[in-house]
Amino acid sequence: MIPQETLDRLIDRYEGMQAEMSTDLAPEKYVKLSKDYAEMTPVVEGIRRYLACRSEIEDTQSIVDDPDADRDMVDMAQEELRVLKAQEPGLERALQILLLPKDEADDRGVILEVRAGTGG
Repeated sequence: MIPQETLDRLIDRYEGMQAEMSTDLAPEKYVKLSKDYAEMTPVVEGIRRYLACRSEIEDTQSIVDDPDADRDMVDMAQEELRVLKAQEPGLERALQILLLPKDEADDRGVILEVRAGTGG
């Protein structure tokens, strides 16, 4: 499980970058900041999807746990909870991949040479 503090820190940084870009910046600083912002956008979107799923799980679980809840409502909540709990690991795994450090070679070009081979 990814620590909540880490996710909150990333969202705060993203929103801070967004606020800073709306101020009067030097062109070279704006270009760098907008590039960093664009790189963080998919990460923050993944965080928000993951957090929304966790929040829905908590809300739905509270309906299931409520002894005064209508039986039909509890049945629907249990089905929804099953679906949400099935989605959560996939969202967490996708987020973990997004949080991996970026490789410096990712932005470089590549030259691929294809040669005819001798089969055997």
